[in-house]
Amino acid sequence: MPMMRRAVIICLALLLGVVMAVAFRGLPGPADPIQRGKAVSAWMVELTSSDHRIRGEAADTIRALGPTALPQLIRGLQKKDLPLQQAAAALARRIPGIRIPFADSKPIRVAAAWMLGGLGPRARPAVPNLIDALRDADADVRLEVEEPAARVVQHELDHLDGVLIIDRTTPEARREALSVLRPRIALV
Repeated sequence: MPMMRRAVIICLALLLGVVMAVAFRGLPGPADPIQRGKAVSAWMVELTSSDHRIRGEAADTIRALGPTALPQLIRGLQKKDLPLQQAAAALARRIPGIRIPFADSKPIRVAAAWMLGGLGPRARPAVPNLIDALRDADADVRLEVEEPAARVVQHELDHLDGVLIIDRTTPEARREALSVLRPRIALV
């Protein structure tokens, strides 16, 4: 009997180990396409860089991927911190000069919301996730989600009011746009 009990304990310990490994590793997510030698998830991390050139290159790369990047952008929007990560991020914010990579999901969520807003209609499949993000605990994430939605509403209101996009530009830009839209008739 003691031998059987020992075997059961060992099996339970192994099962617990497997469950914990899956929990900490996470379940396999959507495919992570490679663009210009890096996975989309790596480009998303670069969206949070303090270097504007790196952020710009990452944004351009993800924008060029368009709908192909949606699964990773949605995953970034849904990223949540574990309690230990939250504590590490809170501690890192209090100590100047300390940055713990991947300790705070907020920058990734903000960047994902910003990129989804920048994709415009191509991000339509992410709308349910963006609606969920309107309830995010962080105001910065909510702002990045609300801003593109407000832009869409304003655009539709402009249609109803007969306002054209060129009506909202500078006089110089308006003249240039009109010269292209309404070329002058050349008298021969």
